This record gives sequence, structure tokens and C-alpha cells, in this order.
Amino acid sequence: MDILADILLLLGALGLAAHCLVLSRRLRALARSDEGLGATIETLSQRVDALTRTAARATEEAEAAAARLATLTREAERREGELSFLLAGLGEEGDEADAPEAPPPGAVPRFERPPAALRGAGAAS
Repeated sequence: MDILADILLLLGALGLAAHCLVLSRRLRALARSDEGLGATIETLSQRVDALTRTAARATEEAEAAAARLATLTREAERREGELSFLLAGLGEEGDEADAPEAPPPGAVPRFERPPAALRGAGAAS
């Protein structure tokens, strides 16, 4: 019976030794991955900072472009008003009986061929 107890005690000690060896290897692997994990976290943090700066710069540029576009739109609307005023003034100066009918907005302008007498005069000069 004593021999059986000694054998069981020896097997238990060997089992614990094997378990300690496995735990030691896992702990070493965790320590190595912890260093690698720290470096990975630092790299990711740097990339996030760079992306944040890039996004802020892109936002600033987009806001500047939007402001410039708004300014150009206002200028175009102002000039469109001036152009409409000038065109209205030109229409009043001409003889309305001789003036051709204005095409509807968005229509493609149509050009007519000059009379034969004018075509010949242009070719002779």
C-alpha cells in the first residue's frame, strides 16, 4: 500500500511539474505578445493621430472651397442681373416690329442662311 501511495504521489508531482512547464511557456508567450501588443497599439495611435490631422485639414479646405463657391455664386447672380438689365435695355432701343421673336428659355439658337445676294458679296471680297 505504501508503494502504491508513493507511485501516486510521484505521478501527481510529475503532473504538476508538467502543468507548471506549460504555464511557464504560456507566461513567456504572453510577455512577448505584450511587448508586440504595446508596439502595435503605439503604431495604431500614431496612425489615428495622423488621420485626425488629415481629416481636420480636409474639413478646413472643404469649408474654404464652399466659402469661395458661395462668393462666386453671389458674383454670378449679380452679373446675371446686370446682364438681364443690359439685355432689356437693348430690346427697348431696337424697333420692335423688325426684332425677331425671342426663343423660349433653354432653346437652342437657330441660324438662318443669308440671302443669296449677301452670300455672293462675301465671296467676291
